[in-house]
Amino acid sequence: MEIESKDASRRATAVGLLQPDLKPWQRLDWPSAMQTRIFKNWGQYYAQRLLTGQALKQYDEALALCELQQEENIAMGNLHSTALAVRLGRQHYTTLSLRSKCKRTAAYMEDGWLDAAQACAEMRELGDTNVNLVLDKCDAIYDCGRSEEYMRCLAVEGNKFQGRKIQNRFRLRSLCAHAALSESVGESLNTFLLRNWPVVAQVAQQRLRDAETTTESQTMWEQLKNKTLCDVESVQEKESLSLSPLEQARRRNTEYIYNYTYMRNSAADITLLRQLRSDKNFLNPLQPAQTPQMYQYTTEQYTNIRKFMKIMHARRPLYYCMQEKCLSKRLCEQNREHRLHHIAYQTRRDCHRILRETHRLRAEGNVDRLTNYIDRVMTESIELKTLRILPWKFEFLNEVYNILGMAHIDKCAVPGNLDYTNNANNDKLYLLRSERQKSLTVSAGFGMPNVYEEMQTTENQQNILARKAERLNDRLRHSHYAIERAYLLFEIARCHFKESRFHKCVVMASKSVQEARSCHSLVWRFNSTFLICQVHATFNRFERLKEQLAQAIRLATMLRNKKLIAYLMLCNTANNNELMSHQRHQMLFSMRALQRRRTRRQSSESPGNELPQELIDSAAMNANW
Repeated sequence: MEIESKDASRRATAVGLLQPDLKPWQRLDWPSAMQTRIFKNWGQYYAQRLLTGQALKQYDEALALCELQQEENIAMGNLHSTALAVRLGRQHYTTLSLRSKCKRTAAYMEDGWLDAAQACAEMRELGDTNVNLVLDKCDAIYDCGRSEEYMRCLAVEGNKFQGRKIQNRFRLRSLCAHAALSESVGESLNTFLLRNWPVVAQVAQQRLRDAETTTESQTMWEQLKNKTLCDVESVQEKESLSLSPLEQARRRNTEYIYNYTYMRNSAADITLLRQLRSDKNFLNPLQPAQTPQMYQYTTEQYTNIRKFMKIMHARRPLYYCMQEKCLSKRLCEQNREHRLHHIAYQTRRDCHRILRETHRLRAEGNVDRLTNYIDRVMTESIELKTLRILPWKFEFLNEVYNILGMAHIDKCAVPGNLDYTNNANNDKLYLLRSERQKSLTVSAGFGMPNVYEEMQTTENQQNILARKAERLNDRLRHSHYAIERAYLLFEIARCHFKESRFHKCVVMASKSVQEARSCHSLVWRFNSTFLICQVHATFNRFERLKEQLAQAIRLATMLRNKKLIAYLMLCNTANNNELMSHQRHQMLFSMRALQRRRTRRQSSESPGNELPQELIDSAAMNANW
């Protein structure tokens, strides 16, 4: 290898190319035996500093040089070939043993066991005995998770050595393996199986089903056909796993317990490392030179940690650790009940605090702030409570959502000093957003509005609404209460209304009306109906607006809210005036069109076919009035 690098260096110098990147000590004409020892020492140096990648490269270089020396020794056939072969063989299996330890440190357990087994085989071929290599081979088997084979190997290899100290080393490892095996398949396993037998049976059936459907002899289209998948698409769709908020919280809690049981205070570091793999701030896509390397490094480190944790779990299962903590079952159940009572008491206090805050925000009249507060509280706290902790969960949800619905109804009031007969005030009458008139010219003056900043602000608001709609859809997918579904559908419709997607707004509001009807909630039926009225008022659909206003008036009558009834009657009156004016204009337009068509005929008959001019003038006067 050194000769080839020097030849490449000479050729590069002759041609005028760049020379290979070599270390200073690699440019010297060292003997192959010296280079082998140097590479091995560098490998030990990197391994001590936990640079396993560099250490494995150095060990590979040392083994390649050692194998090259062995081939040259066999080809030369000199008198000292036997002694040199023995020396090279010893150097080879010691390097293999070091590489095995390095691979096991890097969580390559199977490769480490292969190197350790090869090192022991080469040692026996040379007639040497080294108990450390034999023990390393046994430990590599144990790292692979094969406890029975590990105990058998200890018994077989231990009989080949004499001496009390050596026998104690084998016996100590055998006792540790026996203890780990008893912890895995002891009494704790019976309790775990009795408690989780349905889940265990389901997982076993799924594994058998996967083994039957997936075979190596089948082609790709046959495998996809057995799985009822399409074999035409080049890119298969990945089904996203949709979990309820309560199930997500359970899995997070279980993962934290698993990490803390085996890593203790480093559990937070594992969670951070898992999040860094998909963090755009850490893995910046605008830095292509560093991002792939950082992604590969974080992925490898997280994979290695998970492998080591699986090894620790195989030796000391989680169910055994849980049972070990609860030596007294009665005391453990008593502590659990005390803990649950404490959580239930604190939850009750939090619920009363939430109710006081919702009443205060409703009194202030800030509906958007109240909506955001309820959304945050329900997502972070209430949805994660079970009926054991919060037995009156439905009553609490009903109370909170009714307060929010009444806050929306409180907005429906006539603004002061408003001329509802003027069509320009329809936006204020129907509580619509007033569209600002934006200038399309970019002003360069100091203190003048900037169009680009307004565009960026609008884009940010649209992104916020899109994320909110996605979050509400996810909550809707796992909601169990009709009044909560009515609220979620209403909020999704409001998001569509703010983004000017009026057709989707009407669809979601109609679904909200149906959900509110199923739970007999007049409040949310009215809110959804009035939202549909706002959509029709935006497009000046007078006929449809009249129908929805009639429905809203009936609901307001059932709610016995006099102010709301007066407001809706005012809206209905303004809409009727607009509708009558529209009909008058329509009639006048049709009459004038008919007059023009009859005039074009230029009939020579009696002029009695023409409409009287007095009728046309009176219709025009009525339209202007």
